[in-house]
Amino acid sequence: MMHINPIKLITLLILTFLLCSYSSTSAQVRELGIRASGLENFGFIYKKEQKPNSYQRFRIGRINLAWRDLGEESSLATALGFAIGFEKRKAINDELYLIHGFEPSMILALSTNSRNLIYDIQPGLGYVLGFQYSFSEKFYINIESIPSINLIIRGTKGSSPVYTGNLGFNSNAVSITAAYRIVSNS
Repeated sequence: MMHINPIKLITLLILTFLLCSYSSTSAQVRELGIRASGLENFGFIYKKEQKPNSYQRFRIGRINLAWRDLGEESSLATALGFAIGFEKRKAINDELYLIHGFEPSMILALSTNSRNLIYDIQPGLGYVLGFQYSFSEKFYINIESIPSINLIIRGTKGSSPVYTGNLGFNSNAVSITAAYRIVSNS
């Protein structure tokens, strides 16, 4: 059975994310927004136009860092979720667009205490489905859901990982984004 070093995998995935987000493009339109799924789940999204009505998406959410001191024992937990995807827009009218496209994602989580190191690695592939309404040239909101399939790799230091899968479409996972569009003249 293959043993996965979680620290090396996390480092490789973060470097891949940074390299993909730095891709050279002559995009004239960039968008920055805040994305919410419910009242306790917020994230950020950045989009850059690749060609008319075709955008590359960079999404960061599920950021968590928790430390607890319980006297003789303390624990530390951290998690990071991110996605890099591609979004296409189809005009329904001048203000309303259908948005759709593939979005690979990754959730990385580590927790440790005096006895154990536990890791979760969750690669996934989702498909963005939603609508975008433009209030003006500079501001829009959208509502979307991302049905996805995920592989969950869970393990502890020194033991073989456990693999599980998840296929989900959850109507509770509808997100709303408010975004600002930056149009450059270069």
